[in-house]
Order: sequence, then structure tokens, then C-alpha cells
Amino acid sequence: MFKLSLVEKFFYIVPNVALIAITLDGRLYVIADVWLVFFILINAALVASSAIGYFASKKGRNRISFFLFSCLLSPILMGLIVAVIADSNLPHQSKS
Repeated sequence: MFKLSLVEKFFYIVPNVALIAITLDGRLYVIADVWLVFFILINAALVASSAIGYFASKKGRNRISFFLFSCLLSPILMGLIVAVIADSNLPHQSKS
């Protein structure tokens, strides 16, 4: 079996790895695979989007539409929008 240099190891491993560690003696360790990181981020975005849909429904808005917009745009952006929209369940106060 042939031995790879540090640079060869690096270019062999890096395209499929999200996080690697290089020790002082030149060994490479895989910390997280790309697909594992992708899976975790997608699940976190779906959980955040469902929470945004829940809080939008508490304010009298359509849960599914806010969930879908949050998935398409950004959970952070839609979270800010849900935070600033008025509660439609409250009766409107007239100025007299």
C-alpha cells in the first residue's frame, strides 16, 4: 500500500468532509461529514419554520403559509416578520 503525503491526504479527504482536524504530527481526522452537517442544518431549518408557523397561528395568521414562506425565504426573516405583525385575534380599538 502506498503512503500519501499530508497535502495529498488533504485534497483526497476535503471534498467529502465538512470539518477536519490536522494534528501537529500531520494526521488528519474527520470531525463531521458533509451529509451529516447538511442533514442537521435542514432539520434545524424545518424545526424553526414549524415554530414560526405555530407562532403565526397564535397571532391569527395561516400556519401553513407562514411555514412555507419560512422554508422558501429564511426562518430568520420570517421570524422577524411574525414578531412585528399585529395580532389579528384582538379586537381593533377605535380612536374616539
